[in-house]
Amino acid sequence: MASDWKKGSFSLLKWALMGAIIFSIPFIFRHNYLLTIFQSYLYPAIKWQSLLLPASLILTIMGTFRLKQVEARNPRMLDATLSFTLIILLFFGIKANANFDREKILSLDNEFYFGNADRVIALSRKYDLKSQSATYFTNMALAKQGLLPEYLLDFYQPATYGLILPVTPDQNWQSIFVSNEVFFLIGDMNLAQHSAMLGNTFSPYQRSARMMKRLAEINLINKDSAAASKYLRILSNTLFYKKWAQTRLDMNHISASNKWLNEKRAQTVNSDTLRQSNNYTVSLNFLVGQHPDNLIALDYLLCYHLLNKDLKSFKKVYDQYGRLINRPVPSLYSEAMLIQLFASKANTDIVANYSLPAKKIKDFGDYTRLFEQTKGDINALKGRFGKSYWFYYHFATIQKK
Repeated sequence: MASDWKKGSFSLLKWALMGAIIFSIPFIFRHNYLLTIFQSYLYPAIKWQSLLLPASLILTIMGTFRLKQVEARNPRMLDATLSFTLIILLFFGIKANANFDREKILSLDNEFYFGNADRVIALSRKYDLKSQSATYFTNMALAKQGLLPEYLLDFYQPATYGLILPVTPDQNWQSIFVSNEVFFLIGDMNLAQHSAMLGNTFSPYQRSARMMKRLAEINLINKDSAAASKYLRILSNTLFYKKWAQTRLDMNHISASNKWLNEKRAQTVNSDTLRQSNNYTVSLNFLVGQHPDNLIALDYLLCYHLLNKDLKSFKKVYDQYGRLINRPVPSLYSEAMLIQLFASKANTDIVANYSLPAKKIKDFGDYTRLFEQTKGDINALKGRFGKSYWFYYHFATIQKK
């Protein structure tokens, strides 16, 4: 069309006929793809914004011939104008469409996916995002390093919603897509499989190599070789995951010995129980009850109670399982335990049995005195105790979603 226009031999009838043929093709074949008339002209984007690109390309081609005439008369002005226009369009185009917070969250997801927990924590400190999704990846990275009860409150915590992403109708597909990661981390393969299937269902075009990989891993761990083979055979026919699938196929037999596989199988439970998929305390209690040495699941359960300000449940779990773990009492647990012991009017002998750090006991006294002197002034307490559990317990507001 552009060539005919330039040569001066443009035929309206010819191009109208060609245009009619082109535009009739999506309409005629829309039933083959189960699309509406509107969707047939926009597929696969299914959004009206997808018309902007072809429209802009047509306008650009048409404008090129006009600019050639201007260039012949004043070439320097044209170059400067075009450069300035492109810079302005690029600036406002990026500003209007880019979501830099989303990019940062995706970088946390990417680093965690490839096992770089240290990098996730470092990036989280740098970004300082007030985002449920960012907190989700940060908490998993901390738990993987055994640091969750030490640095939990160093980062933004939207109650328990940053520990386990809720899979509900009001969640976006990206949250559902990554919701399986925490269950896979703590060793709950049933919920991991449930979430991975939902992630695959709600991902674009209902297919995802990442979810296929996760489902294959889950079934390898569960020793369900038939199910694992199904997903691995699908992946073995792809360009980018063929080699990965082949290495897992070699592991897909009972006698397979692999360090990662053995570690994950050691976390899994030998039985199951009736539970709702969103009743996380039941799931965590069940995991810890089956494997008290599953430190990640235990820390998630204890932190879940603390973020809900349920100190009675926290103390019950800590007394039953937490005291069996051979490690110094983590900072967060010390602070929470002091509140509960103080509330129950425990004597010094009981307090001594918990081996709480002397400095924590002194700090608790300082916090209590300052709280009473300032009548609970948040600004007076925030400087020294802003990242303590005592501060969270007094001032954090838990909202039901």
